[in-house]
Amino acid sequence: CYLDNEGQLTWEDAREHCVSLGGNLASVAGPDDQRFITELMLSSVRDTHWIGGNEIDRLSGWEWSDGSPFGYFFWKEGEPNDYGGRPEWCIHTNQSNAKWYDQVCTDAKASICKKSGMDIIKY
Repeated sequence: CYLDNEGQLTWEDAREHCVSLGGNLASVAGPDDQRFITELMLSSVRDTHWIGGNEIDRLSGWEWSDGSPFGYFFWKEGEPNDYGGRPEWCIHTNQSNAKWYDQVCTDAKASICKKSGMDIIKY
């Protein structure tokens, strides 16, 4: 189940918030998860949301904050790109096209939490 946290937080603060609720930032295992997250975002007042994808451990490559396998990709064309040479090690998704973008982790954005058994709610 998912939670749309419309409060704007850094990626790490958003992850900690999700963990405090017993979940984690949303991982995307395939197109069904992606469609669900897209629908949730379309009803949000925020246009960008953190999800759990990150490359904070540069040696491991892209991974999900909940430890699930990173085998599905939904990058916008040209992403990930570390735009301007900045360390863009976290993933956000955009309401306009639902694609993934790499982003500086310290930017403040809304976020989507995922937890087994959590009802869909806005926070």
